[in-house]
Order: sequence, then C-alpha cells, then structure tokens
Amino acid sequence: DASPLDGEGGGISFAGSGELRLTSVAINQNRAAYGGGINFRGTASPAALTIGSGTTISSNTAQISGGGVRIEGEPARMFMLEPQTAVFSNVALGVNLATGQAEGGFGGGIQVLGGANADIASPGFGAIAAVQGNEAVRGGGIATLTNDLGSGTSVVRLYRRDAIHPTRIRGNRASATGGGLYVAPITGLALADACVFGGYIED
Repeated sequence: DASPLDGEGGGISFAGSGELRLTSVAINQNRAAYGGGINFRGTASPAALTIGSGTTISSNTAQISGGGVRIEGEPARMFMLEPQTAVFSNVALGVNLATGQAEGGFGGGIQVLGGANADIASPGFGAIAAVQGNEAVRGGGIATLTNDLGSGTSVVRLYRRDAIHPTRIRGNRASATGGGLYVAPITGLALADACVFGGYIED
C-alpha cells in the first residue's frame, strides 16, 4: 500500500520509460491516494503498460482518483487486449483525507489523463466483463480527462477483436455522472476522447 494522503500506486508504482507487462498476476486489495492498484506515469517514450492474459486488478481503493489503474503522461500507453483479463470491484473515493474535502473521484476502474492512451479489447475474465463493478464519483468504470501535464489528447479506445465475445464495460456506478464512461470537456489546449467500436457499455 501507499499513503492514502498523497501516495501513488498501492500495488505497483511506475514512473519513467520502458514496458511494464503483467501476465497471470493478481493485483488486489491495495490502497493509495492515486492509483489504488497501479499508478503508471510515462515520462519518456516508449512507456507501455500491458495487462496480459490471466491478470486481474480488483478490490483496490484510491482515496482520490484511479481506483484500479491510473495511467498518466503523454508518452504513456496501456494495452488490455488479451482474454482472461479484467479490472473489477475497485473504488475511487474522491475525498482528500488531509482536508476532508471532495477532490478527484475520477475513474473507479481506470483513469486515463495527461495525454495518455488506453486500448481495451479484452472480452473479460470468465463471466466477468473487462471493466466491471467499479465505483467512483465520475466515471465509475473509466474516466478520461485532461490535466496540466501537457496539451496531448487523453484517449480511451474500446473495441472488439472477438466477434463472439465483445468487450464490455458492465455494472459500474458513479455517484455524480458517467457510470460506465466519463469523458471530460476540453481544458485549455488539451482534449479528452473516447472511441467505442463494437463494444458494450451496459447496466
């Protein structure tokens, strides 16, 4: 665990360049202020996070934002393309413990910001959807938004690679808005985009 006041990456904290590849890994029941399960900050290209087959990210808590995974920085790329992968039952509480005030609360499952990109095409893990049962204030499943790290576009791409088993965002909850997917408005020169092709956002 990392500090719930200001710590990053309760399970894994990555900052820099290179590749972090996870295969047959369970990241669960971790806690941090940002990135309860994983906090991945790309500072130079290449910077890739690959969530490979057999990997689950579950039951992690971010006190502020990014319950399961928080990926940040213009060079950063996340790939979750293989079967038997899922991000589920994570929470972004959105409360700063130091002040007791509301802060953040973006991305219960996955938060993408600061010009980072995330490609999600996994059909999930067994009966569990790729992104399922996560909670946040905004973007219970996924939130993509901008910040002050640069002018790059933060992008989430959700698409289908398997004609029989589509990629799903299912059963996520937001107390304010964006139960499945939250896309923030333009901030300065930066943009936040989502592209969904053949994927399901449901329940």
